[in-house]
Amino acid sequence: TPEIREAVVTALGKTNPLVFKELIEELQVLIKEALDRRTESARKRRKRDALRVYLARIFELTADHGSFRDSPSGVVDSKRSLLPLFVEYLEGTKSYLVAECDKDTPVLQLLRLHFSRFVTQMVNSIPPDDENERRARLLDANVRQDLFFLFSGWCGVFALTLSGLEKKATRLVRSDELQLSSLRAMSAG
Repeated sequence: TPEIREAVVTALGKTNPLVFKELIEELQVLIKEALDRRTESARKRRKRDALRVYLARIFELTADHGSFRDSPSGVVDSKRSLLPLFVEYLEGTKSYLVAECDKDTPVLQLLRLHFSRFVTQMVNSIPPDDENERRARLLDANVRQDLFFLFSGWCGVFALTLSGLEKKATRLVRSDELQLSSLRAMSAG
């Protein structure tokens, strides 16, 4: 039932930062499955879309809970960069959302909302080190730029005209909550 699924997602999202790395190891198979972009039936596609939303929600909650902030979680390595699995997750989800930019289904709206909130919470939860040095190294400049352009397409009335810098036009979303969340994610990156 939806209530049980939400309870599981919430519980996983509140995982203790000390065991967060073990949770990620267990979720690795699901992350790879969510990022898989092969052609599939409508039923399997709906299941995979639901999985994408659940993962984005779990990561949003874990970032809010401090799992990215605490060094024992091991999500940020010694070079102050995000683990490759999370970079792959960010890039894969971004690619999926760019490919689906012309669709406006409720599941995609939820994915956009939770993904933008996750990025915002993740970046803002990392404490700055020497003039934001730690945050600057968190993600590669190209990944940050791609995420910025993705979120800019969701900002609706808050979007800026970037005079030729836009990578790909995306359809404006009519959700005020998504627009504000995207604006926050652009600011955090």
